[in-house]
Amino acid sequence: MNPIALSLGNISIYYSGIVIAFGTASCLCLTWALFVSHEGQRKNICLFVPIALTLSVFLSRVLHWYCHTEQYMSFISAVTDYGTGDFVLSGVFIGLMITYALLSIFCNKDQLSLLLDCLALGIDTFIISVRLSCIFNSAFRSKISVNEPSFQHLPLAAVFYNSSGSVEYRLAAFFIEAILLALLLILLLVFFSKIRNTPAKKGMSNSGGVWLMFILWYSVIEVVMDSTRYDSSFVPFNGFVSVVQTFCGAMMLAVLIYYSIRSAKADGLKLYHWLIWAGWFISLGGAGISEYLVQRHGDWYLSCYFLMSICLVIMAVLTVSMYKYQCNIHSSEET
Repeated sequence: MNPIALSLGNISIYYSGIVIAFGTASCLCLTWALFVSHEGQRKNICLFVPIALTLSVFLSRVLHWYCHTEQYMSFISAVTDYGTGDFVLSGVFIGLMITYALLSIFCNKDQLSLLLDCLALGIDTFIISVRLSCIFNSAFRSKISVNEPSFQHLPLAAVFYNSSGSVEYRLAAFFIEAILLALLLILLLVFFSKIRNTPAKKGMSNSGGVWLMFILWYSVIEVVMDSTRYDSSFVPFNGFVSVVQTFCGAMMLAVLIYYSIRSAKADGLKLYHWLIWAGWFISLGGAGISEYLVQRHGDWYLSCYFLMSICLVIMAVLTVSMYKYQCNIHSSEET
């Protein structure tokens, strides 16, 4: 069910589409305002955004086509007709990083890193709008039923119409994710303001950190939320870990590696590094075991998702501690 807000002849405009359009506009406006107000060059954003948008939409559709080929007549129809079908949000991040890599060849890297920081806040806003659009199209897509009447309302549960037309109440995963991303947006805005108003330490840059923190904590939220969905996207040869979960795990590992390399270069390998890596991979194992158990025992979802969330938060906190360790090294060098 997708309520129509306005009909113009054969063209129908849906409420969910309006919400997503508003989120897209908010993303672009917020990114532009932050970038320009912090001495970002307009030519960079005017070059970056069109390329990134094109690649993001294209790659998001390609990922969905690859995981759900049965929903499309052909690859050509999938990437040319965007009126039907769906997208995998991971393609947005891939498109952004490809654009960054291409433009960094002939553009100032600090400017591009600042732009990624601003985009982190804008994309967070965009994803919030995408998730909130589910209010109007009943696309909560959760496999967890909520049978307790006192919980059968937002923000915990929402109405779901099954194949027979009967009404069910399921976990409002998208709405919950929107709330968590809104809280993340507030924290990122504070972090952005703090690092932009703090002089850069020797050997460090004030740009890029917000983007890395965004993909780190977004991944924590998305891994759990994607696990609750009944329509997660899987590659044809793997039906255990979804594409989104795999990609988010890879992004979390990439952030850990980045800060590990920087801190190791500044101070050499220490016992501290090994302890963080050990804790990180043990927590990763705990998250993987939780995913395995929740797929085999659906009625264990409460304890499994609690354990998964704890493990993912530990992974993120350990990564942040590596970042802070790097900052402390440079601070001590300056003194």
